[in-house]
Amino acid sequence: MLNLNVLFWNIDGHKKNHDYKLAIRALLKLTRDKQFDVIMLAECEDELIRRKIEKRLKHLNPVYKNQSVAGSKVMVIHKLKKGQNKITKIQVKDEPRYSYMVINNLLLVGVHLLARGQGTTSKDLYKEAEYIKRKIVDLGASKKTDGIIIAGDFNLDPFEEGMISKEGFNASFSKDVAGRKPIKRTYGITTYKHPYFYNPSWHLHGNIHNKSQGTFYKNDSENRVFYHMLDQVIMSKKLIEHFNLASFKIVTEYKFSGKEFSLIGKGGRPEKKYSDHLPIRFKISEKVVKKWKIKRR
Repeated sequence: MLNLNVLFWNIDGHKKNHDYKLAIRALLKLTRDKQFDVIMLAECEDELIRRKIEKRLKHLNPVYKNQSVAGSKVMVIHKLKKGQNKITKIQVKDEPRYSYMVINNLLLVGVHLLARGQGTTSKDLYKEAEYIKRKIVDLGASKKTDGIIIAGDFNLDPFEEGMISKEGFNASFSKDVAGRKPIKRTYGITTYKHPYFYNPSWHLHGNIHNKSQGTFYKNDSENRVFYHMLDQVIMSKKLIEHFNLASFKIVTEYKFSGKEFSLIGKGGRPEKKYSDHLPIRFKISEKVVKKWKIKRR
């Protein structure tokens, strides 16, 4: 298993007159401090901005490169090289709603799913979650990967149907549940397996010890939740023991010129001069100590 340090951030490229200046500054300083191996950015579809970000990152480490095509929903930048750290295979490809990396036998996917509003219903969100989950699971099987990790802007909270239903991402906050065998369902003459995913994002959403209770804030949100955890990471059961829960964070500040700068404003809400979303970061490590056992059913 590889050691991977990953950042995902929806940097809100559709805001009027948004020049990305502050978001890029924060991204660079976070990368300098945390040494991310993979950076995935949503709502950054402008090719000139992508080139600027890649160029600035190369000043930190010349190995960084953007391998996503112009206009893709998720920009993937990484500093991985074949022949280093046991890496024998690297493949990057973009699909309409997600981009993915195959790193040896690991499938790492960055998603930016259908947004709420403008006539989009809860049923629409659920249907897309069902479709994208199946595409990713089938992709993992075709690539013969041992594990799948999906990070990004799901535009769903961890408790919503598209995240927890078996046809959706089937993602549980429980490691024990996520370790169960896939659910089998027959549709006509076809039997399909719905594997479980582990979703540690539950443990960040509404956590009173965090400076922010979620990655997105909406004053007129459904069910009066207000603080949403739209940006999440989920993983298949083989990766659970390698996930470093202590390193999984909602990023709320960074250092610049020796000073602390905050990505949040009043009440822990995302500071919109950077983005209306907060970044998340996490690590996959081969050195994580096993402190629990998956029950086989």
